[in-house]
This record gives sequence, C-alpha cells and structure tokens, in this order.
Amino acid sequence: MIEIIQHLLLSNNCVILPGLGAFVGNYNHAEIQLQQHQIVPPSKNIAFNRSLQNNDGLLMNEVAVQQHVSLNQAEELIHAFVHQVNTSLQQNKSFVFKEIGRLFLDEKEQIRFQPYYSKNFLMDSYGLPTLSIAPIQRLKTDTSIIQQSYQRTLSNLGENTTSSKSNKKTFIVATTIAATILLLIGTTFFLNQYSIKPFQSESSLIPVFDSAPKSVTVQNKIEVINPNSTINQTKDTFVANATVPKITVSESSSLIVIGTFFDSTLANKLKTETEKKGYAVFIYKDNQNGLFRTTVQVKTSDVATQLNTIKTELNQRAWIYCVQCNL
Repeated sequence: MIEIIQHLLLSNNCVILPGLGAFVGNYNHAEIQLQQHQIVPPSKNIAFNRSLQNNDGLLMNEVAVQQHVSLNQAEELIHAFVHQVNTSLQQNKSFVFKEIGRLFLDEKEQIRFQPYYSKNFLMDSYGLPTLSIAPIQRLKTDTSIIQQSYQRTLSNLGENTTSSKSNKKTFIVATTIAATILLLIGTTFFLNQYSIKPFQSESSLIPVFDSAPKSVTVQNKIEVINPNSTINQTKDTFVANATVPKITVSESSSLIVIGTFFDSTLANKLKTETEKKGYAVFIYKDNQNGLFRTTVQVKTSDVATQLNTIKTELNQRAWIYCVQCNL
C-alpha cells in the first residue's frame, strides 16, 4: 500500500487515505544553501492534512488496478491498512511511511507528521542532482589588482562628475519638454476620439460587472454533458439553458478520466480532440465539486491495457473513474 501511495504522489499533489488523512505535495523552488555549499533542485515537499478524509476514489482505483481486484475489494484493503496505521499509533505512538515520512502522536494525543527528504516526488526534477559549490579562493596579487582598479574607477568618476552634472540638466530639460508635448498630443487625440461619438455616455468607459451569483439547477449528483445543449458562456460563470440528459453506460464498460475542468468549454474541446482519435468520449458533471470530467469508455475486460494505452496517447495522468459503470 505504501508503494502505491509513493507512486501516486509522483503524479498527484493530494492522496487521501479515507478515515486517516491526506498526503499533500507542495512545490518548493530551487535554492542555494550557502552554509551547506550546495544548490538544491526544485522539489515537492510532502505534508499531512488530517481534515481531508473523504474518499475521492484516486487511491481506491489505483489499488484496484495494481492488485487486480474489484473496487469493493480495494476499498476493504484500504480500510484494513488504515486500521493497521491507527493501531500502530495507539500502541507504538508512531507509524513510518517509507520515503514519505512518519506519523506520530504528540503529548496531546494529536497526530503529527515528520516528512522525510530522501526522495524527490517532483517529476519535473527527475534526475537532477544536488550540486556542490565552493567559494572562490583569490590570490593576494589578484586582490591588490582589484583594489587598484577600484581606486582608479573612483578617481575617474570624480573627474567626470562636473561635466556630467551639466549634461544631466540638459537631459532633464529635454525630457520634460518631450513629455509635455506627448501629453498634449495624447489629450488632443483622446478628446477628438470621443467627440466623434457624441451618443456614447461617459459611464460606458467604465465596465460594470454583475456580481450577483448565477444559479445552476441540477437534478443528479453526476450528469453527462450533452454537447448539443445550449450553454451561455461568460468569463467566470455559465448557466445551462436546457436539462442535461442522463446517459447510461453499459455494465461491461468502464470509464477512464483523461481531463478534469471547471470550464465545460475546455471539457468539450478535449472531447472533440479525443473523438478524432477514435475513442468513445463522455463528459460527466460532478455537481458536488462543480467539475467536468472528460472520460473515455473502454471494455472492462481490457481496462488495464487500455489505461496504459491512454496514458501513452492522451494523458499520462489518466485514471480509472469507474469499473463496470451503471451510472
């Protein structure tokens, strides 16, 4: 189970263990550590969030694929593992997740997390080592030459100060005159531009945004978006004008998620591009989170092989949404 969690952390920023908590990955920039004389590449720091315990299906689907079991059996395996962790915390006050970190109980019997830094879970930094650096050791002759050059530079600056002051004054006066001319030209152009359209009101120059929330009526927890239904798009919100029909997927088919969006336009765009490659694509709307999941329908008997193919051709982060779906 720990190896599966490690694998998921490489491609996901959040892995939830239902009933225990979630491992969350946070991006950490590359940094220069002068005291340690090294340059550290970008990494993903792992933290633990006790409040995230709702099952999002990510770990369950991965366990089902890796262990070749059903979703119900995968859920039972996860519950057994979580029970093992809680038992170890009560008896031994700690539990170690290899290369991830250690959970332990503090004096107030609260679960704390100590991350390990032996493994970098950021895929973008794969293969980048920590570079060692050393300060430059200068010779005494080099130091004296640098000091003499610095003194000559200061003396030259002192000689040129008088002449540069007059040049600065001339430059400032010329710049002020040019700026004034440009300001007058810009003002004249602006007045002429809006005098041509006397019917345009001044209030139209200031955009007014409607901050009232837009309501979206939904009937089912999960819906399939019909691309033929009319949708009014705005910059940040959308309102569905037609009831979205529910499409039933046969029990012998499974769904693999290739993209998750807050904007239905992006989901439909990915659907169109994927259908051109010969896949059967559906879009499901999760009303609880407001997400649009673009999924590919495959045969349940060949779901593992199809998942590898889809990761290669479409999205390496694709994951199984459901097995033997009957939504």
